[in-house]
Parts: sequence; structure tokens; C-alpha cells
Amino acid sequence: MIDSGFGIMFTIVPLMVAAVFIFVFGMIIFRGVRYAKDKTLPVVPVHTKIISKRTHVWGEHSHTDYYATFELENGERMELAVPENKIGYLAEGDSGILSFQGNLYVDFKRT
Repeated sequence: MIDSGFGIMFTIVPLMVAAVFIFVFGMIIFRGVRYAKDKTLPVVPVHTKIISKRTHVWGEHSHTDYYATFELENGERMELAVPENKIGYLAEGDSGILSFQGNLYVDFKRT
């Protein structure tokens, strides 16, 4: 009886570890493919207003992602990840020209 329990454990645990590895590896590849696809799209400039900014802190060593929500002239809103070195230049309520490429933030110029 004990042997069958260990046999199941030595089968299920490696399968679970492999499944997690495949999932994480797949997510990394998916992000890379999406980024590469976005980089092939044209840079689109649009007049927007900055509605809000937020951060997402994650990981054991406190990694921080920065996001800004922009409202287009037609009322549509879009949230983009903004590089850490550019988030400080954005202020809620500012209007200007947002340049983006697919889902990638490129630049924001106040008007």
C-alpha cells in the first residue's frame, strides 16, 4: 500500500512541475510574440487626456510596473504600461498628443 502511494507521488509531482514550467515558458513566449507584433505596427499619434496613473507592485523583490489611462477625443479610454523613466513626466489631467504602437506606449507631448 505504501509503495503505490509513493509511485503515484513520483508520477504526479514531476507532471505538475512540468506543467508549471510549460505554462510559465509559454507566457514568456506569448509576451515576446505580442511585443514583436506591436513593434511592427505604425506609431499612432492621438490627442488624449491623462485620466489616471497607477502602479502594480509584484514579486519577492518588489518589482513595480507603471500604467497610465488615457481618454481619447471620442471618449474611449486605453491603459498603457509606461516605462519607469517616463511615468514622472505624466500628470493626471494633462492633455496632449499620445503616441502609441499597438499596446506599447511611445511618447506623450503636452499641448
